[in-house]
Amino acid sequence: MTTQSSPVITDMKVIPVAGHDSMLLNIGGAHNAYFTRNIVVLTDNAGHTGIGEAPGGEVIYQTLVDAIPMVLGQEVARLNKVVQQVHKGNQAADFDTFGKGA
Repeated sequence: MTTQSSPVITDMKVIPVAGHDSMLLNIGGAHNAYFTRNIVVLTDNAGHTGIGEAPGGEVIYQTLVDAIPMVLGQEVARLNKVVQQVHKGNQAADFDTFGKGA
């Protein structure tokens, strides 16, 4: 890695988690007393590890897992471009799965 290049993503893990929560009333109504989330762990070739969170659910989990080949090998500095490509590539699938938990 040169001083002008950005670290490259070498590993991506998607970890679904669930836990107990209190009943919450918000603008969308009340949700059950549990939560689901997807934790995303990225590691780069400089040894850095970053952690992010996405909403839970099987559709989102599968979208994240399917995105792993698109993310690996990308420069960290190009994060916005990678996110845009993943979103664009899954837009049709989002429309297909709407109503199936997406």
